Amino acid sequence: MKILFLLFSIVNSYKVIINNKNIPVCRNCIHFKPSSVSEFTSIISQCNKFADKDLKTDEIIFNYADNCRSDENKCGKDGKYYEKEPNLQRKIFLHNFLFSSPYAIQISFYVIFICITFQLNR
Repeated sequence: MKILFLLFSIVNSYKVIINNKNIPVCRNCIHFKPSSVSEFTSIISQCNKFADKDLKTDEIIFNYADNCRSDENKCGKDGKYYEKEPNLQRKIFLHNFLFSSPYAIQISFYVIFICITFQLNR
C-alpha cells in the first residue's frame, strides 16, 4: 500500500501547475521593507512606495506589502510598480545579520565606539 502511494505521488508531482509563476515577488522589489519579526514575508512587511499620513500626528505610516498587492489601485496582483532590487543578496544578508542576532548590534556598537575612541586619542 505504501509503495502504491509513493508511486502515485511521484507520478502526480510532475503535473503540478503553478499559478502566478511569472509575476514578480515583493521580496525582490526595491520598495520592499522587511519587518524585524519575519524574514522577508509580505504579510507584516511594508512597502516604501505607498504610505498614509496621519493627520493628527503628521506621522507617515507605510502600507503593508500584502495589502498593496491585493489592492489594484496600488501595486495590484501583477506588481505594477515593481522595481527589481539590484542588491538583493546584500539586503537579505544585512536584514538577517541585524535582526536575527541581538549580539550583532551590540558588537557593532562596540566596534564603532572603539574606532571613535581610537581616533580621538590619536
